[in-house]
Order: sequence, then C-alpha cells, then structure tokens
Amino acid sequence: MASKKTVRKIIIAAALMLAIISQAVAGMAASGGIAYTNSKYGFSLTLPTSWAGLYRMEERDSGVSFFNIKNENAGYGGFLFGIFVSDQVEPIDWGYREITRSGGLYYYSARPSDVQFAYENTALTNEYNAMEKDIDSIIRTFRLAPANASTGTTSNAVASPTASTVYINGSIVAFDAYNIDDFNYFKLRDIAFAINGTEKQFEVGWSEAANAISLSSGRLYTVVSGEMSGRGSGNKVAAPTNSRIFLNGTEIYLTAYNIDGYNYFKLRDIGEAINFGVDWDEARNAITINTGKGYDAAAASSPGAGTSDRASIVRDYQSELVGQLWHRSDVLAAGWSDRFLLAPDKKFIYATNQMDGETRTRAISGTWEIEGDYLVLNFRQAIVWEGGETIPATGSTATATEIVNATLAVKTITPAEQHRILIGNYIYSAGVPHPWSVNFETSDKLFEGWWHKYEGEYDYNQLIADYNEMAGA
Repeated sequence: MASKKTVRKIIIAAALMLAIISQAVAGMAASGGIAYTNSKYGFSLTLPTSWAGLYRMEERDSGVSFFNIKNENAGYGGFLFGIFVSDQVEPIDWGYREITRSGGLYYYSARPSDVQFAYENTALTNEYNAMEKDIDSIIRTFRLAPANASTGTTSNAVASPTASTVYINGSIVAFDAYNIDDFNYFKLRDIAFAINGTEKQFEVGWSEAANAISLSSGRLYTVVSGEMSGRGSGNKVAAPTNSRIFLNGTEIYLTAYNIDGYNYFKLRDIGEAINFGVDWDEARNAITINTGKGYDAAAASSPGAGTSDRASIVRDYQSELVGQLWHRSDVLAAGWSDRFLLAPDKKFIYATNQMDGETRTRAISGTWEIEGDYLVLNFRQAIVWEGGETIPATGSTATATEIVNATLAVKTITPAEQHRILIGNYIYSAGVPHPWSVNFETSDKLFEGWWHKYEGEYDYNQLIADYNEMAGA
C-alpha cells in the first residue's frame, strides 16, 4: 500500500510541474494519461492515469458518458461526466455547457444532476469525489480531430474574402478578413493591431508548449509580424483551431479557424470578449467597430455581419426574476443543489443544500437591485446549518464564497461585499428562447450558471420559512 501511495504522489507532483512549465491547467495529456478518441464525432480527451480500472465508458449516438464503476454497481448511478453533440443550440440544460462548435455541430460537456455516489460508504464516496475533481482538467483536454472517421469528411470549411467595408471609429480600415458560414472572421492579431492605443486595446500571447492563445484586455499590443498583410483573394480552406484560448487567465471557448497559418476569430466573439462595439450597416454594406462603447448583444445585425447567439429580445428582468424561486441547473457531482429568490421587498435569499439525506445548508441573504443587464447583490448575513441546527459563529465576517465552502460558521458578511451579475442569456430550444430560464455571469462563480424557475415541492415560501428558522427569526 505504501508503494502505491508513493507512486501516486510522484505522478501528481510530475503533473503539477508540467502544468507550471506550460502555464496550462492540469494538462493530463502532458503527463501521459489515458487517451480517448470518439471516431463518430471526431474529438479526443485525455483521462488521468489514476482513473485506470475505475471507470466505464458508454458511447451513444449523441456522444459519450463516463461512469465510476463501483458507485454504479452500488446502485448510485456513478455518472461522472459526458460529452454530447447536437446540431442545434438546444441541449443547454441540466448542467450542459458548450465547449466548442464546428461544422454545424455543437459540443457540450454535461455534469450530474443528483448524488451519484454511495454517501454512506466512505471509500466509495472518497473515490468518486477524487475522480470528480479531475473532470474540469479532463474537459480542458478536449480537442477536435481534423477528420470525422465515420463519414470520411473533414471539419474544414470554405472561407471567402469578406466583401464588406470595415470602419474602425469612423475610419475605413482594410482587413484580411473572411466569411465562413455567413459569419465574418478576422485575423486575431489584426484586430489587436488596429485598436491598439484605444481604451479597448488587448495583448495577444502564444504558448507553443501549452498550445494556447492568451488575450489580455487593457494591455498594449506587442507588434510581431504579418499584421494587416492585405485582403485575401480567392477562397481558402479554413481548419478549426484546436488551440486553447485564455482571456485574462480564464479559459474561454471561441469559434476560430486557421487559414494559411493564422488564427481567425468571429468578429462578434472578439467584440464580446474584449467588450467593444460591433455593428452592421446594411445600407453601406459595412461592418463598424467602435472602441468608444461596449459590446451590444442586441445590436442590429444581418447574415453579413454575423448574428449573435445572444437573444435580441428585450427582457423585463424586474418583473421576470422577482417573486420566483430559481434552481441552478449545473448541480455539482457531490450533490449540492442551489436555490435562489429575489423577494419583492428587495431582499434575496440564496441557499445551497447537500442532498445526501442530512440537512446541510449554506444560506446567504442581503439586498438586491437591478441595473440594466446587471443584478446587483449586497451581502449581509449567512448561515451554516448542519444536522438540523445552526452552528455558532466562529468569526465576525467572511466572504460569500467562504460561506458556501464553509467548514466554519459565520453569521455576518462584510457589508462592503457586492456582486454584480450579468444577466440576459436564454436557453434555446429549436431556436426559440425559453422564458423560464436565464443565465447569470459573474467573475467569482458563486452564482454563475443556468437558472430555471423552480417547479417542485420546495417552493418560494418554504425557502423563506427555512431561512427564518435557521436564522432564529
């Protein structure tokens, strides 16, 4: 047993060292993990060597699922994660998150929506939780193959030179840009070069070891060579870019193609990521870039400009969100379920509960405001509830994230803490947005994710009653 632990420590230490060298997060492929290739949809993953003999893989028409064998055999499901593929933007439900898109297909990762391990068995619980911690790293090894083995066709696309005139802050600029599937793609370094010195400037970096592109907003762009090399002539073959992309240190997933050795990105994706204005002027057949304003998802667009995946419908968040009980779709594999409500009296309650047969809850309350597309939450009080009783506070203040991950109990939160959460995304079904779902985007991940109006026995009034009971109100 001692030798196995020693070997495992060596493997983990080696993996961490490689991650530091490459400046990438837990790259399992770099440490020689278990390779998986899906021939039907042409993608690959790398599992950690520690998973050997512990998992079962099940390929389906829609993708692949991975299970922990022991917990599955114990009758607890054991589902760890899956990669699912669709030709529609519709299966963003119950923890589905888009990884990338290519050739008219959308690739999603999926996580469990309930407890998947035998929580009364310490050994099985520990094994499942150890594997669950590897999932994010595994998904980051996702790569599209250059060809689809089942059809013999490649995932390459035809790129035609963009015929539209491009304006930056009112001036015409000639770009080497291409149109792919009715979307305009620009050379990443050209955009960075063209808006350098403006308030929306950004730096572009490249790590060959990590096969990663990095974007750093607000930083002066470092000129290399090949920028603004002239407009393209004739159609080109565009191959999907398989490099990882990071924005200010956080991995993001953008549609990108490699044409003649250069990476081209969808203009609206870059505008949204860096937050500069992108508009379409049909009368002039012109694309306009405005660094003096932020990205507007609802801006007028056309096939020539490339429509945004964000809905352009104006939503009344004040009436839509208030007085409803919301449930986050991406329930954690450990069984934590998040619920959230905005009360009409400008108070909010957020509670995350462990669904393992015991009453274990982390609850946060405070005041709320809606400012445009932002939900502003001011945190005031938090409660740690274990086994049916409130644990006495061991400290006077803590951050909201510390509360949720608490091993200590805290009753008050620093009054200055405030979360500004971007709202406004829909979940799609056959191209139609559902009115009962909304996406929250926030930098600290506490509230981030898809939220659905809750339709269950645990209703709005019950959450208020439970919080008041825990708080001793």
